[in-house]
Amino acid sequence: MTKWKQAVLASTAIVGMVGPAAAADLAYKAAAPVAYVNTWEGLYIGIHAGAASQDSTCSPFDSGGSSVGCAGYGFLYYGSGDHRVRSTSALVGVEIAQNWQSRNFVYGVAADWSWTGLKGNSAGCSGSCSYEAKVNWLASFRGRAGLALENTMLYVTGGLALAGVKNTTWAGNPYNLNINSTRSTAIGWVAGAGVEHMFDQRWSIKGEILHYDFTNVEGGRGQCVPVDTCSYNLSYNTDHTINVARVGLSYKIW
Repeated sequence: MTKWKQAVLASTAIVGMVGPAAAADLAYKAAAPVAYVNTWEGLYIGIHAGAASQDSTCSPFDSGGSSVGCAGYGFLYYGSGDHRVRSTSALVGVEIAQNWQSRNFVYGVAADWSWTGLKGNSAGCSGSCSYEAKVNWLASFRGRAGLALENTMLYVTGGLALAGVKNTTWAGNPYNLNINSTRSTAIGWVAGAGVEHMFDQRWSIKGEILHYDFTNVEGGRGQCVPVDTCSYNLSYNTDHTINVARVGLSYKIW
């Protein structure tokens, strides 16, 4: 065998041994996983829990007779037309949200419903009259905008708020003003801010602070008994401001 033939056979053998090894190396590199980049875009459902505080004011207005206080003749007689109630309560609820993302800017809409046991009572007139404010639930329909810093987002939020409110007034002698209780769905606004962290491709946790404001909520009207001895009817409106601090857990459906 000539030297030329020997060189050709040796080259062929080397290529035969190197080829499979190179192919295996290329296959290994092609199968290497690609790093996943989280995105905030998608539809979310979630739960939340926290604490709420209420500050409610009952204000009288003239109903055609003499203007009286929120719980009857007594508040006016003792020189206090308005009456104020404060209370705190736990809060739990559910929510749904849709996010869109453009680079680091995240924006979207959210809706939530929360149960709360806010209930406060304030008495006056040496115990013969009182005003009670109760908020059974809160709901909101909000816009949201924030800045995403990889897996953490800072955001602000605000929009329409609803509340299930029950106001009750009572006054005793000398005019026997009946107990007056009025339920209504208050309409107002809500605004706040929060921070949310994505710890998985679908799961995130957040903390937020919200301020709800409901003004000029219709209170109610009470009637003096007997009517022929009365120069007024009880008429009042109420203002309710509620502050909420809560944490939430969200799951991205898609």
